[in-house]
Amino acid sequence: MATYAATKAFVLNFTEALWYESRPTGLRVLALSPGLTSTEFFDVLGGDAYSGSYQTPADVVRTALRALDRGAPRPSITSGRLNATVTSGVRLLTRKRTVLAAAAAAANATRRAGASTSSPAPSPSK
Repeated sequence: MATYAATKAFVLNFTEALWYESRPTGLRVLALSPGLTSTEFFDVLGGDAYSGSYQTPADVVRTALRALDRGAPRPSITSGRLNATVTSGVRLLTRKRTVLAAAAAAANATRRAGASTSSPAPSPSK
């Protein structure tokens, strides 16, 4: 999980720096954080690893194109109302609380995925 979070943080910060540096050139740069999207990714996880509202890939693409069509696009966006709300809400927390909340959410998702994909443990033989 740490590598995943670090990679996302790097991509976001790198993209925002590129956005800033490319402003005078007319090049449009955008970091898009899509959140839960209905793709094969969740099929591979199996079970009900994540419950909630999923976006379609078409929804995510529409969000990105709408952002890029704006006259002065922002350097990064989050698609989906729930995703945007959570992202905004996290900004009100301390870094410590954010890390603890993310860890708790990941642990809950892992437990749900394990419960829905695992078979009962065999009884110990005597």
